[in-house]
Amino acid sequence: MAASNLFSVTDIDGDAITNFQFWDSSTSSSSGHFAISGVAQGANQAIYVSAAELASTTFAGGTTPDDLWVHAYDGKQWSPWHAFHWIV
Repeated sequence: MAASNLFSVTDIDGDAITNFQFWDSSTSSSSGHFAISGVAQGANQAIYVSAAELASTTFAGGTTPDDLWVHAYDGKQWSPWHAFHWIV
């Protein structure tokens, strides 16, 4: 699934979002993972994604639920982290 389908973001000042950071806090071998251009990303680490890379960033769900996080950068400051969950 395209990572961009998992959340939405707007900037209160109308600034363009330049970067995203994802976090997958589920470490089970049966949980899902993020991938950038097909390269799987590990759990419990910051996954930096530029606005240009977001189109090639996906999340492949596993057979157990995942606790996921995202926040966005508008070139000036990061938004707070937002938690969301992949439910099997």
